[in-house]
Amino acid sequence: MGLGLLDDLEQNRATLDVTAAAARVSAPWLIVHGEEDESVPVAEADTLHRAAEAGECPRSELERVSEAGHTFGAVHPFAGPTPHLTRALNATQTWLRRHLE
Repeated sequence: MGLGLLDDLEQNRATLDVTAAAARVSAPWLIVHGEEDESVPVAEADTLHRAAEAGECPRSELERVSEAGHTFGAVHPFAGPTPHLTRALNATQTWLRRHLE
């Protein structure tokens, strides 16, 4: 990250406020997050979900995958699905079917 990015973030704080944006989402959306995510704390997913549910059109769903990290156990190169990845994908597929069929 350069100084320019930091300046942009500070100058456009209200526009780039992800939590505030979550409260304005009107389309249904799914948040899938590993509870043991080492890159993005699961509290961030909880915050987005709470903001969305308190917003103008509460239509978010949160799927917390227990014991899963940031990649749901998947590695590069891909060595096949893990139980955590399968759970995340199944939740996504179920959600898509419910909202797109």
